[in-house]
Amino acid sequence: GLFVSDAQGSCVYTNAAYHKLSGLNFEQALGTNWSMAIHPDDRERVLEEWRTAARDQTPFQTEFRFLQSDNRVVWTRVNSSAMRDGSKSFGLVQTVEDISDRKSAEFILQSAEEALFEEKERAQVTLNSIGDAVLTTDLLGNVTYLNLVAETMTGWSCDEALGRPLAVVFKIIDGTTRQV
Repeated sequence: GLFVSDAQGSCVYTNAAYHKLSGLNFEQALGTNWSMAIHPDDRERVLEEWRTAARDQTPFQTEFRFLQSDNRVVWTRVNSSAMRDGSKSFGLVQTVEDISDRKSAEFILQSAEEALFEEKERAQVTLNSIGDAVLTTDLLGNVTYLNLVAETMTGWSCDEALGRPLAVVFKIIDGTTRQV
């Protein structure tokens, strides 16, 4: 979408793509009314950033949500730049891009990372409460984890053992011959 403001930051033009993203028609977007489509949780921050960019005639880039009349949320990335003729400023032109799909993917990824972290924490608590030594390695045979019993048994802390070959950290000795 396109959004054009005068030198004071008031909207003077929007295109059809902007109307679709914001949920506003041309007349609703004019002046300073355009800000009413910004999600209430984002509005104060965006307006402050916008006022600063309009006042200083500096580039403006941010991400925020539009809240449409049907309560649908559209995530957007906005970039603006000053329109100048030499030293004279005519206002700002702004591109508005729908990034809802990207934001949705980011939220899904963040949830998955949080769930994985919680699962890892539960697994470590379980492994540390087991009375037997537990030691894990990667496919190359380098240590990736030791529980507390394994630390006591091997004499290595988990931090010291990480990445070292299993044979260095855990020397297996034959019970009869006492050979490694």
